[in-house]
Amino acid sequence: MIGIVGGMGIVAGREFDAELRSFGINTARSDNEHPCRVSYLLGTGPSPVSSITDAILNLHENGATKFVLACNTAHAVYDELIDNLPEGFRDDVYHLINIVFENVHKPLWLGTTTLCHNTNLVRHRSKLPNDKDQETVQHAIWMAKSCQFPYSSEIRHLCTDHDTIVAGCTEMPAILHNTGIKYVDPVHLLANSIK
Repeated sequence: MIGIVGGMGIVAGREFDAELRSFGINTARSDNEHPCRVSYLLGTGPSPVSSITDAILNLHENGATKFVLACNTAHAVYDELIDNLPEGFRDDVYHLINIVFENVHKPLWLGTTTLCHNTNLVRHRSKLPNDKDQETVQHAIWMAKSCQFPYSSEIRHLCTDHDTIVAGCTEMPAILHNTGIKYVDPVHLLANSIK
């Protein structure tokens, strides 16, 4: 059984659930609340590690044997999380971002500013938008969380001349959906690696 630790917006959560089901994987949902990982990465909030650890242990107690952090940005605390878990769990938490880079080389990564500019998870393995374009990407992500998509033409222009685009935030597939841009969806790769 796969335990999914939250962190996705409503649209992205539905999309990931659909991806898992497309591979014949039954999903279960947890109502656990999680602290904001973005504020922690910016140095202004508490670490989400203990809450994520508690969620994984709770999911394990309820029968889960493998675990997914369903948010790209949450992987910024992956190593700290693994160090915080009992040893038997270390091979059972999928690393979404590493799975992406096992499948693509030097893509344009469209994700949160926090992940792209405040961590080293994608910086050296991908191409990143410049600061101005990244601001547009971040605004598009915030708008998508309330099911608004006003930045389609800007995002389409940003992707010009890039062979591989990664939808590096779980809201990004919803943003890219109507642009006609082909993209790699990390949650699709993750679901495929779980099947």
